[in-house]
Amino acid sequence: MAASLNGILGGLLCVVLIVVAVEDMRKHRIRNVYTFPMVAVGLSFHALSGGLEGLVFSLKGLGLGIVFLIFPYLLGIMGAGDVKLMGAVGSILGSRGVFAAFLLTCVAGGVLAVILMVLNSKHTMKRLSAAWAAARRLPAEGRASGVPPGGDLKRPGLAYGAAIATGTIAFMALEWLGYDVSHLLWS
Repeated sequence: MAASLNGILGGLLCVVLIVVAVEDMRKHRIRNVYTFPMVAVGLSFHALSGGLEGLVFSLKGLGLGIVFLIFPYLLGIMGAGDVKLMGAVGSILGSRGVFAAFLLTCVAGGVLAVILMVLNSKHTMKRLSAAWAAARRLPAEGRASGVPPGGDLKRPGLAYGAAIATGTIAFMALEWLGYDVSHLLWS
């Protein structure tokens, strides 16, 4: 798989991920026009180059990529585009690759969240104040009354497509540099 990632497929994946990240940061949307063709390319490439074994490789990655983000989606934490994008990445990288890319994506997401908090420090302080006030009311009321959604406390969104792109490209770069990241995580 590492050899094919050094070729056209890896380059194509990087380009699409960068385009998706930029669009997600601007419009907070990941369109199917990017994710579905990536899945088709991943499935086709691996089926043509590896037969049934290649197709299974790609399907396992697709499924695992979806599983990683389906629960945050069901909880309303992220959008369906993020789930489909991680699945598309999995269809190209396979299950081991998408696992490593997902872990690096989590790190990238954390870093991006901290950056977003710093850039929106006024908003962050309002949220922390509201959370502290709710926590202080807990003993008296027997429950923590949450911060009402909306209003001026509406949270700025984290474009998780940027985190997926960063984590996946970091994984691919490490593999390209000779670090067998997916093997280290699975052995």
